[in-house]
Amino acid sequence: EGRGQAFSAEEGAKALVAEIVSCDDSREAQEWVEGLDAPEAGRIELCKRMLLAAMDRPEAERKLVAGMLSSLCVRGALEPSQVEAGCELVLKRLDDLVLDVPKAADYAAEMIAHLVEDKTVP
Repeated sequence: EGRGQAFSAEEGAKALVAEIVSCDDSREAQEWVEGLDAPEAGRIELCKRMLLAAMDRPEAERKLVAGMLSSLCVRGALEPSQVEAGCELVLKRLDDLVLDVPKAADYAAEMIAHLVEDKTVP
């Protein structure tokens, strides 16, 4: 299943997003994230990549990804500061993202609003 093994952040995030939208299993996601041998920067990158991987998915799936990030913070698998830093990295890339996903700014705003509503990020 790849837990704890080396992976690219993009591959890991895409796999985790696919898992989240297929079964919405927060315990499985928590175990997966906790099993990563990743320093803080790797966890920030994972948050960023999860948000990016959700960009071209339907609204309901984007909400699931944002909800899962909140859940992972509540469960202690991620720190809110890591999610916030991941959001900041996504926002810094918006100019490039809109070339591939024209509504990227709207989608990012939706996901971040969900995280703010859940009090995951300030």
